[in-house]
Amino acid sequence: IYDPPRGVDAARVAAFVRDARARGVPFDPYFDAGERERLYCAELVAAALEAGGSAPIPRRPRKANASLDVVLDWLKIRATDMFSPADLIHPDRQVALVSRRHSAREIELYFAARAELHRRFTEDQRLGHLFVWTGLRLDFRESVAEFQRAALSLPVSNTAADPESARRVVSSLAERMFGAFPRVATTPTAMPAADLMAR
Repeated sequence: IYDPPRGVDAARVAAFVRDARARGVPFDPYFDAGERERLYCAELVAAALEAGGSAPIPRRPRKANASLDVVLDWLKIRATDMFSPADLIHPDRQVALVSRRHSAREIELYFAARAELHRRFTEDQRLGHLFVWTGLRLDFRESVAEFQRAALSLPVSNTAADPESARRVVSSLAERMFGAFPRVATTPTAMPAADLMAR
């Protein structure tokens, strides 16, 4: 739970959301941030913050990846840029952290693991290296699920005071499980596709 940015009127933010709910604004399954008749999750928050007086919130370009493009085309998602939840929050504005399943440390590790997988998902990767389709279910491959489970049990000291500590220990775990991967890729295809889940 986060406070809105300084200078944003929280009452106007809440009024925007209440009005959207009262009008029954539907979810946008196409993630089209260029129209406001339908809103996806992060778009709703961005629109509410802007209604409260926030400066326009930038959209991030979608990650370039041929495998992802095939799936998005099949789903008729044409958006090339989207609002990112990371751009809507800031650690300094955090009010509370609530979870029935995970501690604050585990939540830091969970998001660090997801960020590490995203970092390793380069242009030449295939979604099939991450996911497996079984009947009507889309699940992580066992090696990916094992990485995420292992990440949640890593020791991290005082993540609130040192937010980079979770990233460091998760990155080290990924190197042990999947192999080395540069922090800054020198080419768009810095890592062969098969190396992402190389174990």
